Amino acid sequence: MPGMLLFFKDILRCNALWLLLFCLCIPGTGRAEEPDYSLDFIYVNANTGEAAGGHSAIKLGSTVFHYQFFPGDFFLLVRDSWPHFKYIYTDVSNRTISIRRLPLRPEVFYQLNTHFIRLLISQQEALLKLDRAESGLSLLRQLSRKRNTIELPVAGLLDNQSAGNDAMASLRHALEKEAGAVGVEQMLQLFRKKAGALLQEKGVAGVSARLSALREVLLKQYFLQLVAQGVSLAGDALITFPDSTGLRIEELNKLAEYKSQLQASIVHLFLADMPGQAESIVLQTARYLAVSRSLFTRRLSTLDPFSGAAVIRNVTGDDDLQSVSEHLQRNVARARRAFFQETVHNDVAYGQLEISRGRLNELKNAILYGSPVRGEPGLLLPSRSGKVTIDWLDYGRSGVLAGAAEDEKLLAAVIARVKSGVAYDLLRRNCATELLRNINTAFANSVEGREALGGWLTPDTGFVFIPAELQTRVGEEFPVTDEQILLSRRLKMLKMLFRRENDMFVWLREANVFSSTLYSPRLNDSTFLFFTDDVSVMRPLLGLANIAWAALNGAAGLLTLPVDGGERIQQGGRGIFYSLPELVFHNIRKGTYGFGNSQPVAP
Repeated sequence: MPGMLLFFKDILRCNALWLLLFCLCIPGTGRAEEPDYSLDFIYVNANTGEAAGGHSAIKLGSTVFHYQFFPGDFFLLVRDSWPHFKYIYTDVSNRTISIRRLPLRPEVFYQLNTHFIRLLISQQEALLKLDRAESGLSLLRQLSRKRNTIELPVAGLLDNQSAGNDAMASLRHALEKEAGAVGVEQMLQLFRKKAGALLQEKGVAGVSARLSALREVLLKQYFLQLVAQGVSLAGDALITFPDSTGLRIEELNKLAEYKSQLQASIVHLFLADMPGQAESIVLQTARYLAVSRSLFTRRLSTLDPFSGAAVIRNVTGDDDLQSVSEHLQRNVARARRAFFQETVHNDVAYGQLEISRGRLNELKNAILYGSPVRGEPGLLLPSRSGKVTIDWLDYGRSGVLAGAAEDEKLLAAVIARVKSGVAYDLLRRNCATELLRNINTAFANSVEGREALGGWLTPDTGFVFIPAELQTRVGEEFPVTDEQILLSRRLKMLKMLFRRENDMFVWLREANVFSSTLYSPRLNDSTFLFFTDDVSVMRPLLGLANIAWAALNGAAGLLTLPVDGGERIQQGGRGIFYSLPELVFHNIRKGTYGFGNSQPVAP
């Protein structure tokens, strides 16, 4: 999935100011480089699947803003670099891009850019509210069952059945030394009392805040329990595939320095007793143990960065795993060099190393063992949940549980309200209408907007909810420059062949999937025989041939049904469906390419 996917879930622990600084520090959003002052309206034409209706986006400088689907039925505003966006849509998705450029005054350009960054911040805050409500509801329901264990985030990174870890003994010594006369066992009892008090009282205002405070205390007492016990990492929490060489002396020294920094950070975060830091404390402890293992074995080990929200899919014949693996190997090498050369932002560099090694490990397992691949776009943060024992918790006189039914209703209402604000609607809230609505809300009213942009369109104007129609109306309503066309990968390569070879020979060879040198059939593209994106008059005739071919393959699927479980029948049906528009001179399917077919661009 292109773009930043699930970027927002990955930074839920960050505040709005951090996100603003993050956005302003990335090339293309700030004033470090003098941008081309324009608002570019982007239309990406159709292809199969969710792309069948086309796609709308806008570009400010070198930054693209657009809407995408995410797991959980989220429809979110995302931010991409222009090179990455162009690579995903023209090279991988094989779709042609149309650009209409609207020149802007510098102050209007920065006004729009700042407005879209604020929209990202507002969206992140809404998702943070959703995360808190969902976490609170989960905790409340678990406590209502009055069992001896509950599931808490990041707890699954550590093995609470183990004991006697030397690194944890060192951490305990540092914690007790900094705490003064208070030992770990005494602190543990103190936090257990705090948990009991929160469970029995309604002293914290608001159900989400009360349950967040309770979860925070439960995680901190769990951390103290881990330290007192001296646990090790969970066996499957590490990425341990062998590197080509072991750790050099200077790398071991860097890791030893980072280990000391982690230990100091853990102790400081815990004793500072700041709200919202419990998950970070447990995560940093897991990283501390991973670094300790690296120093002991002299081989680099990092945490598995995937969370429980990762999408698992089986590998298909369309996946060019070896090419992608080579690209990921280069990413790992770069991330490794960056970490061992970093002098200031060690946590950021180490996090990137975790992510790159985790993604490569998925591909290695798929290549070597045919294992399913976990997919989770954007920034990753190790966050697997795990069972925590709470047999010490007294449920008597529980104020939280006494109001559990009412609290559940309040939390469910918050969840429903936030989700309705990030939901997709074909006619009223799609990639075209939301971008137009967001542009308009950057101005106080239509008069100010028309003066700044030279025109005005509203989301309910005609058929602008259709991306292609929006692009047409933009050309009519705004003083845009001439349309620029960026051809899809296949059409661009076809154009080059026409320059070098005989036109008729090239067309006859490249018009079908069997003799084409520019395309290899992929299951995700459905069953078809002829390309129709580069023809017009002959499109209905070729569409009939495609329908006949798809129907023939679907019928043959009856014979392969016991073997493929109906996959060929489904492919035949999809082939017919995407060929039907060709009968009325319209093209949707164009074929796609794997990530390994061209050089990826970093997002």
